[in-house]
Amino acid sequence: MIQLLKQIDDQVHHIVYHQEGRILFYREGVARKEQIKNSEDMMEINEESSTVRVPCRNTIVAYRQKTEWIREKVEDGYMRSPFSQSKAIEYRADRRIIQLRMLSAVLVMLSGLLTLTGILPIPGI
Repeated sequence: MIQLLKQIDDQVHHIVYHQEGRILFYREGVARKEQIKNSEDMMEINEESSTVRVPCRNTIVAYRQKTEWIREKVEDGYMRSPFSQSKAIEYRADRRIIQLRMLSAVLVMLSGLLTLTGILPIPGI
């Protein structure tokens, strides 16, 4: 996910691009602060468009289209912003890390077992 931001006066315009395989998703929005009636406190209002889904022929075409959109917006004055990932994405990333650690542990155990059984020679002996 990539988020682009641009501040105009007291409004922050933002665009979020996301790619899943060959499908692109994007949404635009405006965030601004307004004063609450009969109070000195400020209220933040965030108006977003609905998410637009754009299917492409393949993953590479989708990636190129996304990078083209980002390049155009950066030329218009938008800046990249760090975007906090959703809990589902963080969960998948954590599971992937755990699976890789388990795989490496199994490979180390297998190489140790092969060395003990004499199938895998120990260099220098």
